[in-house]
Amino acid sequence: MNLNIPGQGKFQIVIDTTGINRTIYFESKLDPAHRISYQDAVGEMKYGGIQDNIELYEQALLNSEKMCAETGNEDYVKLIFLKESIFILNETKRRFIGSPYLVQDLTFLYWIIFQKTRNDVTLVEAIDVCERCLDLLADDANQDWFDRLILEKELKIKSREEAVQEIVDILLKLLEESKKTPENDAGKAAAEKAADEKKKVEQALSRAKDKLMTWYNLKKGVEIAASLQGGKIPSRLLRVISGWLPEITGAFALACIVFFRISPPFRAVFGEMRFLGFNILPVLVYGIILFSFVTALWKLTGNTKRIDFQIYLPRMAAGIIVGYLVLFSDEAWGGIFGEHGALFVLARILVPCAAVFLYILIEMNNVKGIRYSIFWKALRLFFRGAAYAFLIGLIISDLFGEAIVQRIPEAQGTVSPCLNGLVGHLYPEVVFYLAPLALFIGVFVQLLWEDKPLTAKI
Repeated sequence: MNLNIPGQGKFQIVIDTTGINRTIYFESKLDPAHRISYQDAVGEMKYGGIQDNIELYEQALLNSEKMCAETGNEDYVKLIFLKESIFILNETKRRFIGSPYLVQDLTFLYWIIFQKTRNDVTLVEAIDVCERCLDLLADDANQDWFDRLILEKELKIKSREEAVQEIVDILLKLLEESKKTPENDAGKAAAEKAADEKKKVEQALSRAKDKLMTWYNLKKGVEIAASLQGGKIPSRLLRVISGWLPEITGAFALACIVFFRISPPFRAVFGEMRFLGFNILPVLVYGIILFSFVTALWKLTGNTKRIDFQIYLPRMAAGIIVGYLVLFSDEAWGGIFGEHGALFVLARILVPCAAVFLYILIEMNNVKGIRYSIFWKALRLFFRGAAYAFLIGLIISDLFGEAIVQRIPEAQGTVSPCLNGLVGHLYPEVVFYLAPLALFIGVFVQLLWEDKPLTAKI
C-alpha cells in the first residue's frame, strides 16, 4: 500500500514485527532509511510536531479505506494499519468535513478484514477488533450511518442487532481461548496477561448482553449470562429451561389450579393430606416452584459467581407488584364477584392483555437497531409478564385473599377457594381477573417510572 505526499514523494507502509509490539512505519521509496513512525501520530497531532509528518498522518487517515482496497495479499498488514488509524482518530478526535463517517467506515472495514484474517491475528488483536466494532454498533447515534451502509454495501445483515450477535459469537470463542494459557508461557506475567485478556472479553460480553437485552433478545442474553458465570458452560437444554423458567413455573401452577378446580374427587383426597402442618397441595406447588428456581439458578451460575437477574426481567416483576398494590382495595376485589356475563368476563381478561401486547409491539418497533421480526419477541415478553402476574397473584391470594373476600358482600356464597394455601386460601377468580389488570398497570407504571425498556436492569 503506497501513499503519495506532494513534495515528499511516495511512501509505503512497513510493519516491523521483530519486537513484541508491531510497529508501523511510513518508509520513503526514494530513501528507505527515511522512516516516519505511525505510532507517533497521536503525540504530534495533539501536541504539535513536524508539519510534514502531520500532513502525512492526515493523508494516511483520509485515504485509509482507499489504501486498504488495493489489491494484494496484505490483509494482515491492512488490519494492523486500520487498528492504528482508528486508534489515532479516537485519541485525537480528528474529524474531516468531507468524510463525516470516516471512523465508522474504517471500523466496519476493520471488522471485514478481521474476518478474512481470523486465524492469523493474536488474541489481543481479535479482542480489540470486537471491542471497537461492538462500541460502534451498540451506539444508537450510528443508526443513520448503518442505514447508509446497508444501501451502499447491500449487506445480508439488515440490523445492528444481527451484527452484534455475530460479534458475540466471536467473543464467546475468544472467551474460551482466553481461559487457555499457552504451553510455552509460564510464570506470573503469563498468568496476569491471560487474566487481563479474559477480563476484557468478559467486559465486552457484558456490554453486548446489556445492549441485546435493550433489543429484547432474551435468548442471546441468557446464553451470554451463562458464559460469564465461570466454570463449565451449562448445556443448551439447561439454558433453555433457565431462560423459560418463569413461564414454565407459571404454566405448572396454572395447571395445578385448573386441575384441582375441575377434579373435586382428587381435591377431596389430597386436600386433606398435610405436610409439616400445611396442606400438601400448596406445599407441592410452592415447593416445586422454589426448587426449580434454586436448582436452575445454582446450575446456571456454576456456584461460582453472582446471579445475573437481568435475564429474568426484575423490572417487569417490580412493575407488576406495583400493579397489584394499586388494585389492593375492596372496590377492586368487589368488582370480581357478582353476576357477569361470559362476554364481560372475557373482555375483562382479554382487553388488558391485548393492550399490553400492543404496547410491547409499539415499544419494540420504536427501538433503533432491532431486528424487524419483533412479533415473537413481543409474544415472549408478554408470556413472561403473564407468568409473573399469575405467580404473584397466587401469593397475594394466599396471603390476603381470604381476609379481603370476607369483607366483600358480593363474594359471600358466590365464590369458594380452590384449595388451601400455606396461609389462607387460593382463589382462582382473584388471580384470573386481577392478573391482567396488574400486568397492564405494571407495564405502564414502568413506562412512567423511567424511560427504559422492560428488559433493563433495576
